[in-house]
Amino acid sequence: MRRPTLLGMAIAAVLAGCGSSTHTPSSSSPAASTRGSSTSAAASATRTNPRGLASPSLLQVARTFTAAYAHYLDASLPAAALPDASARVRAQPGQLMPARARRGPLAVQSVAPVPGGSTFIAQLADRAHRFTVQLTVAAVSGRGLVVGLVPPDFDSQVGPPTRPIPQPTGSPAPAATARRFLHGYLPWLYGQGPVTANADATGALLAALTTHPPNIPPSMHGLHPHLAALGMQRQGGAWQALANVTDGREAYELILTLTQTRGRWLVSAVAEP
Repeated sequence: MRRPTLLGMAIAAVLAGCGSSTHTPSSSSPAASTRGSSTSAAASATRTNPRGLASPSLLQVARTFTAAYAHYLDASLPAAALPDASARVRAQPGQLMPARARRGPLAVQSVAPVPGGSTFIAQLADRAHRFTVQLTVAAVSGRGLVVGLVPPDFDSQVGPPTRPIPQPTGSPAPAATARRFLHGYLPWLYGQGPVTANADATGALLAALTTHPPNIPPSMHGLHPHLAALGMQRQGGAWQALANVTDGREAYELILTLTQTRGRWLVSAVAEP
């Protein structure tokens, strides 16, 4: 499974105190390359017009483009008609929303700037899904232009339905614990809630998570992680939960170790494969 590129800083900080099997994911993934290209393109484009544009103008460009981009994803607008977009963005606008997964037209929920730059995070949604789009807007010859685009990750969020993973004998109780733990852990990992009240973790793990809080990159703000699938396997007298997670942009895997304490299953470690 592809490792999360946006969670590198967050997961590395969290896992520092949670086990020796953890390592920092590579930053050379396609998504990372896309962001790098977008940043370079924005810097180059900005240099063509040293005076630049006021931030409100760049935000308006981002809003106008996002409204049109929603129609493109719904297959009701060709990429060539995307407004205020560079030739590269129009040539590589990302895949369309799969027709089988559509639940009404996509609507723009929000468009917000990331502090300290010309990057914007847009939220799109239909009746059943919520997607994130990242834009890089720069001033080119006195006008705002979308020069970088990270499209939604439809494959991980609305991919083909999969069969439930068969669960081995004896796993329902630890699996239920893993699900409850992730219900609180994933929002905490994205800076959206506390983890200290999680009763399904050992005291040692809670102490490690408290000591090593996640360093949330601005590009993660507004993402909504959720558990896509959970597999269980025995590990001696303990259990391992293999959790497939997606946040609408990235899909990745976490491994939870569950041990029994005083008749209760508790999560004692979180790691990457």
